[in-house]
Amino acid sequence: MTTQVDSAALRKLLDLQTEDTSINQLQRRRADLPEAKALAELNESLAEMSSDLEIARKQHDELVHEQTHIEGEMGLLDQKIVREEGRLYSGGVSNPRELGALQSEVASLKTRRGEMENSLLEVMVQREQATTTLGALQE
Repeated sequence: MTTQVDSAALRKLLDLQTEDTSINQLQRRRADLPEAKALAELNESLAEMSSDLEIARKQHDELVHEQTHIEGEMGLLDQKIVREEGRLYSGGVSNPRELGALQSEVASLKTRRGEMENSLLEVMVQREQATTTLGALQE
């Protein structure tokens, strides 16, 4: 009786090994198919494009934030220029030294505003390029 059990168990084991070998052979054949290699290349390309898209989105978002920040600072600077020019030309300040200081302050503020305008233009150009890149990657 043990011979029959051992023989039956061995037969099942042999059948299992045969199936396992068949599975391994099929897996190797599938991996060697040209379509599998093409699929792997496409997946790699997709991952790279997804990464590029994420980088482009982040760069675009940073530029939008930077542009908004500069525009906000320029708005505050404009208010300060108007306020200081108002004080300068209102006739409320009669001390020559204080008038000179106000004139210097207004000139300094206008210089700073000019620098900010240049920065804003640079950011706007970069943002336009980033928008173009982002649009191309999203297609």
